[in-house]
Amino acid sequence: MKADRKIIRSANFAADAADFILEHAHKALGERNEFRIALSGGNTPRPVYAQIATVARDLPWELFRITFGDERCVLRPAG
Repeated sequence: MKADRKIIRSANFAADAADFILEHAHKALGERNEFRIALSGGNTPRPVYAQIATVARDLPWELFRITFGDERCVLRPAG
Protein backbone atom coordinates (compact mmCIF):
# COMPACT_ATOMS: atom_id res chain seq x y z
CA MET A 1 0.00 0.00 0.00
CA LYS A 2 1.41 3.36 -0.99
CA ALA A 3 1.09 6.07 1.64
CA ASP A 4 -0.36 9.42 0.72
CA ARG A 5 2.25 12.10 1.21
CA LYS A 6 1.51 15.74 1.65
CA ILE A 7 3.84 18.66 2.27
CA ILE A 8 2.41 21.31 4.55
CA ARG A 9 3.90 24.77 4.32
CA SER A 10 2.32 26.97 6.91
CA ALA A 11 2.83 30.02 9.06
CA ASN A 12 1.19 28.07 11.89
CA PHE A 13 2.65 24.62 11.40
CA ALA A 14 1.65 23.19 14.79
CA ALA A 15 -2.05 23.98 14.34
CA ASP A 16 -2.11 22.88 10.70
CA ALA A 17 -0.24 19.64 11.43
CA ALA A 18 -2.56 18.88 14.35
CA ASP A 19 -5.58 19.51 12.11
CA PHE A 20 -4.10 17.18 9.47
CA ILE A 21 -3.57 14.39 12.03
CA LEU A 22 -7.01 14.85 13.57
CA GLU A 23 -8.67 14.83 10.15
CA HIS A 24 -7.13 11.41 9.50
CA ALA A 25 -8.01 10.25 13.01
CA HIS A 26 -11.69 11.11 12.53
CA LYS A 27 -11.71 9.41 9.13
CA ALA A 28 -10.07 6.22 10.48
CA LEU A 29 -12.35 6.13 13.51
CA GLY A 30 -15.38 6.42 11.25
CA GLU A 31 -14.19 3.73 8.85
CA ARG A 32 -12.44 1.25 11.16
CA ASN A 33 -13.23 2.34 14.72
CA GLU A 34 -9.46 2.59 15.30
CA PHE A 35 -6.71 5.10 14.54
CA ARG A 36 -3.07 4.09 14.34
CA ILE A 37 -0.22 6.56 14.44
CA ALA A 38 3.54 6.42 14.97
CA LEU A 39 4.89 9.40 16.87
CA SER A 40 8.40 10.81 16.80
CA GLY A 41 10.22 11.95 19.88
CA GLY A 42 12.32 14.99 20.48
CA ASN A 43 11.49 18.67 20.57
CA THR A 44 10.45 19.20 16.94
CA PRO A 45 6.98 17.59 17.12
CA ARG A 46 6.27 18.76 20.69
CA PRO A 47 4.17 21.82 19.64
CA VAL A 48 2.04 19.60 17.40
CA TYR A 49 1.36 17.15 20.23
CA ALA A 50 0.54 20.03 22.56
CA GLN A 51 -1.95 21.40 20.04
CA ILE A 52 -3.62 18.00 19.68
CA ALA A 53 -3.88 17.67 23.46
CA THR A 54 -5.50 21.09 23.63
CA VAL A 55 -8.14 20.66 20.91
CA ALA A 56 -8.88 16.93 21.00
CA ARG A 57 -9.80 16.21 24.60
CA ASP A 58 -13.12 14.66 23.61
CA LEU A 59 -11.68 12.01 21.28
CA PRO A 60 -12.09 8.33 22.17
CA TRP A 61 -8.42 7.84 23.06
CA GLU A 62 -9.03 4.18 23.89
CA LEU A 63 -9.45 3.63 20.13
CA PHE A 64 -6.03 5.11 19.32
CA ARG A 65 -3.10 2.74 18.73
CA ILE A 66 0.04 4.79 19.32
CA THR A 67 3.56 3.57 18.67
CA PHE A 68 6.80 5.48 18.81
CA GLY A 69 9.24 5.67 15.94
CA ASP A 70 12.83 6.73 15.63
CA GLU A 71 14.07 7.69 12.20
CA ARG A 72 17.64 7.01 13.33
CA CYS A 73 16.89 3.28 13.57
CA VAL A 74 16.87 1.97 10.03
CA LEU A 75 17.13 -1.72 9.37
CA ARG A 76 19.57 -2.55 6.62
CA PRO A 77 20.12 -5.92 5.00
CA ALA A 78 23.16 -7.84 6.22
CA GLY A 79 25.98 -8.05 3.81
